[in-house]
Amino acid sequence: MATTPRRASIDIGSNTIRVLVAAGEGPGLQRLEVRRRITRLSGGFDGNLSDAAMQRTLEAAGEFAAFAREQGAEQIRVGCTGVVRRAENRDDFLWEVEKVTDVPPVLLSGEVEADLAGRGARHHLGPTTPELVLVDVGGFSTELSIVGEHTSHIASFDLGVVRLTEDLLTGDPPSPEQLAAARRHCDDILGFYFQRPTPRLIAGIAGTPTTIAAVLQGLTVYDPAKVHRFAAGREAMNGLLARLVAMPAADRLTHFPGLEKGREDLLPAGILIIDSAMRLGGYDEFLVSEGGLLDGLLLSEQWPPANNNA
Repeated sequence: MATTPRRASIDIGSNTIRVLVAAGEGPGLQRLEVRRRITRLSGGFDGNLSDAAMQRTLEAAGEFAAFAREQGAEQIRVGCTGVVRRAENRDDFLWEVEKVTDVPPVLLSGEVEADLAGRGARHHLGPTTPELVLVDVGGFSTELSIVGEHTSHIASFDLGVVRLTEDLLTGDPPSPEQLAAARRHCDDILGFYFQRPTPRLIAGIAGTPTTIAAVLQGLTVYDPAKVHRFAAGREAMNGLLARLVAMPAADRLTHFPGLEKGREDLLPAGILIIDSAMRLGGYDEFLVSEGGLLDGLLLSEQWPPANNNA
């Protein structure tokens, strides 16, 4: 019996780099292995990606490409998002990514990123899932879209957990005044999106939503089966925020099982972004999806994607 060909995707995000090794195509796409590493590519961003941040990310990209090939991946797709779109030295970085992975990376526009993330989320949630608003919280940008049979009403915002933390939540822990300013900032940026009618279901993907699900469940070992489709209530989420900001970031790892090292200072910002979307849209809870851009990169029928004007 012939084996199903394996493919891989690498998502180089503004805070985290991830690799997926999968088998099959289209509706039959099946996750086999997923790895991730927080490299904080957007850390200290001043218009250029810093040398240290690029080096951390390039090391991970090279290791992940090698891992994918060791797992039998015959094709690798590499997508870059968020801060790379804004970096003046992005061409230098993309060239270095190609050198360490031996794969030409594709810089995705915010709209294409949201479309592919929507495909990945729907693939994992299943075709019978009702139409929903999808929130993709990244390190440097946040994408909102309406996901049903197709992805529509796509918007990409320069609002992410690293950016919000470094710009407004500078205290350790952040002060009530900083938290209030950050809430206003999120509302100002996301407000117009919810001026139109939206579906009555909201879902979140990427590191912030999955971390919220893990922490609210107290998972000492990350379990995708317990995280996927977890319904996180807004009241519980804001209770978590209050407990997080009652202590310095360094203390949070020992007090909150499920909190991944590297996110201890960023989770308050992520909660504020999701809470803003929920409050503006009138949602009491959000659904967590393990699926997202990693899957969408492989679900794209065309590579590089069509109409990608990053």
